[in-house]
Amino acid sequence: SEAKRLVQLLRDNQLTTAERYLGILEHVPPGAAREGIRFLQKLQEGQLVDALQVGAELPINEDSPLLLLIGALVAGFEGHSDLAWHRILTWRELLGTATASAGALRFASSLGRPELAKDLIEALLHESSPGKTHLPNNPKELLILAHSAKHAELQELACDMVRRVLSIPSLPQDTLRNALGVLETVDDGVMTVSILERILQSAPDDWDTLLALATIRLHRSELPEASQSAKAVLALEPEQGEALRILGAIEVLKGNQTAALKLLERALSALPSDQETRIWQAEALLALDCPLEALSTIETAVEIGGHMFTIMLARARIDAELMSRAEE
Repeated sequence: SEAKRLVQLLRDNQLTTAERYLGILEHVPPGAAREGIRFLQKLQEGQLVDALQVGAELPINEDSPLLLLIGALVAGFEGHSDLAWHRILTWRELLGTATASAGALRFASSLGRPELAKDLIEALLHESSPGKTHLPNNPKELLILAHSAKHAELQELACDMVRRVLSIPSLPQDTLRNALGVLETVDDGVMTVSILERILQSAPDDWDTLLALATIRLHRSELPEASQSAKAVLALEPEQGEALRILGAIEVLKGNQTAALKLLERALSALPSDQETRIWQAEALLALDCPLEALSTIETAVEIGGHMFTIMLARARIDAELMSRAEE
C-alpha cells in the first residue's frame, strides 16, 4: 500500500509530496529522497539511461529498500553482477515478502545468472523465522515464486513448488487455476490433469475445464479417459466443435475411420476454419486408402494457414503414398 501511494503521487506529478513521503517512508535524507524521486520519474518515463545516471550518484543505504534497489540496478547495468546480487538480496530481506523474493528471482534472470535464482528458491523453501510466513505452507506465495522460477527458466523448481501447493487440501479454484498457468509448457501433463480434476470436483459442469482435460488426455494417449471427458462436454454442449474433434481423433487412433469421419464432419460444421480437424480428416482418409481425398483436405488446411509444420508432415505422408502407387 505504501509503494502504491508513492506510485500514485508520481503519476499525479506531485513530486514534492512524493519526495517528502519517500523521505519519511525510507528514512533517507532530503537530498537522497529528491534524487530517488528523480530516478523513479525517469524510469517511469522510460528514460533508462538517464535514470541510471541519476542512480549512480545516489549513496547506498542498506536500511533503505529503494536505495538498495536503485544500487542493484545500477551495479547490474555496469556489469557488476555479484555486487548487484548482494544488494538485491539485502533489499529482499528488508522487505521480507514473497513479492520481493519474486522480484529477486527475476533480477537474477536479468543478470543472466540462473544459478543465483536456483540458490534463492532452495533457501526460500526452507526459510522460517518469527514474523515471516513459512513459504512451503503458503500457496499464494509459493505460486508467486513458481511463476518467477518459470520466468527464470527453472522449470523443475517451478514444478516442485506447484507440487507443494497441490499437497495442500481444500485449495480455492483461483489458486488451482493460477497453478495451471505455471504448468503451461513445463509440465508433462500429470499435475495438469490432477489440477483439472480437482477443479471439476467443485464445478462438475464446467465444460471449459472438461474440454481442457479431454485435450490433455488425448495428447497423453489416454483414449478412454479423453473420450469420457469429451462426451461430458457434449452432454452440456451437444455440438461443441473441439469435443467432436477430440472424439473423431480418438476414433482415428482406434482405427474406426468411418466413425471418425462422421464426427469430424460434425466438428467442421461447428468449426469450419479449424485446421486440426482437417488434419485428422486427412489421416482418416489416408487410412481408408483415399490419398487423393486426403490431399484435397490438406490443401484446404494450407489455405486456412497456421500449424504449417504439422500440415507439411501430413502432406509428405500423402505424397509418399501417391508416389508409391505411381511406381506400382
